[in-house]
Amino acid sequence: MGRRQMTVRLGVLPVLALTLSSCDTMIADRFVIRAPVTHPSPAISAGDILATTRVAFGDCGLADADVTDFRDSLRWRNPKKPPGLQVMVRSAAEGVEVTLAQDLLGPIGPTDAYRCVQKSMRRRLEDRYGKEDVRTRS
Repeated sequence: MGRRQMTVRLGVLPVLALTLSSCDTMIADRFVIRAPVTHPSPAISAGDILATTRVAFGDCGLADADVTDFRDSLRWRNPKKPPGLQVMVRSAAEGVEVTLAQDLLGPIGPTDAYRCVQKSMRRRLEDRYGKEDVRTRS
């Protein structure tokens, strides 16, 4: 019985090591949108930011059918094209913080889809809220 348990444990170790090595890096960027000081600036709402995110997903060829809408976040997932992407919106001291993150399981490093959405989101957020009011934190 001792030898069999040892064999099972040795068989599980490579699988565990492979799984853990594929999800060791969190890829994420944060955009901070300053709250508008003057009236001509548009108000910041999670709904508007998530609508902008949907457009950015579309800019990058990510199908709208693969997007799940939660109250303060969006998630794009396609089992045929991992890893997925998610965008979360939350209030921050400076205004609103928008986080774009790539799911952990999948290729190590940012995917082409992640890079495309990151660039498109930044451009669209700057167009909407002003270049001077959108900052990136990595």
